Amino acid sequence: MNIIIKPLMKCRLCGSKLQVYEKLTRIPTKGLRFTNSICCEVEFYDTVLYICPLCELYQIPDLENFSDFYNFSNTKYIKSLNKERLSLFNELLLFSEKQESILGIEDVGFSQKINVNGKKLLTINPEQLCKKGGGENNHFVLEKSFMADFMPEHCFDIFYTICPLAHVDNPLTIMKDVNHLLKEGGVGWIEVLNGSTLVNESQYYNFMPILLNYWTPLSLTKLLQLSGFETLLIKHGLGGDELNVIFKKPLKRVPLMQKRDFQENSILDIVKKHKKIVIWGAGAKGCYLISSFSDRLKVSHIVDDNPEKHGLYMPGASLCVEAPSKDIFLNADLVIIFAVSHEKEIKKILHEKYGYTGEIFCLTEN
Repeated sequence: MNIIIKPLMKCRLCGSKLQVYEKLTRIPTKGLRFTNSICCEVEFYDTVLYICPLCELYQIPDLENFSDFYNFSNTKYIKSLNKERLSLFNELLLFSEKQESILGIEDVGFSQKINVNGKKLLTINPEQLCKKGGGENNHFVLEKSFMADFMPEHCFDIFYTICPLAHVDNPLTIMKDVNHLLKEGGVGWIEVLNGSTLVNESQYYNFMPILLNYWTPLSLTKLLQLSGFETLLIKHGLGGDELNVIFKKPLKRVPLMQKRDFQENSILDIVKKHKKIVIWGAGAKGCYLISSFSDRLKVSHIVDDNPEKHGLYMPGASLCVEAPSKDIFLNADLVIIFAVSHEKEIKKILHEKYGYTGEIFCLTEN
């Protein structure tokens, strides 16, 4: 085979000009490919290991006429490694508020380890070897490359990918697509070989034509930043040979005044339906909103469980702050919670201690 190396001048991640890190010679094209028969012919080629001075992504050029892909999904090594991955996946779930739908990009059989338990699990196989599956466990495997123009109709709460980001020449495009697929607040996990360890420990045997990108903590963080994610956690695995990162798609920031106006209007709309209104919370948000409402908001009581505020007046309020009591809530038909960080605790007190059965409005619900 006449090996043709694609030119590589700019970083696949950030587009910066690359620097030559080291020339690599006599690299076997088959690498760790195991076969069922004797194979005496082994081809070698020379290439260059580059580094991006800006994002620290190590890279080697792709081969135009090389499309081999290694499959170890049935080896005992991968099965053992999947047990370790399951522990990290369970850690990922701790960062997710919703876990109804999961998207995975992998071909190592890890999806079979996941406890679906009614969740929708979609696995995209990067080498198009898996057949469609399914059944009662809501598990589907598509015969489609994850680099294809494939956009599911629904968004996902959780994403994970094992290894593919090392094989592609468009990692940023792929992660921007993942951003499109994840819901706001959705979380993800990426596993790749640790390029820093491979280089620092001179692991020459791990540099092979199918591995185009050798990621470092800095380059992974840069990838997530450029694709609109927040890095939550970076962990090493396999004695440092593996690099894992957990990330989150942040909620869209609402402009300050837009949020204030929305919350003010929400309060004014709901108080129209009620006569006996109690405000719980004399903190910074309560003081601000009471002041801005002036005489537009008529309330019966303002309560707070901080005794140092009892008997004092909030700016713009004609009522002093009181301690919560059963008498106050006896005839109330609406309680507005300004102390939003204590919402669950306050609701529990209202129902269990004071027997309150009226409506409760909290700004965090809107």
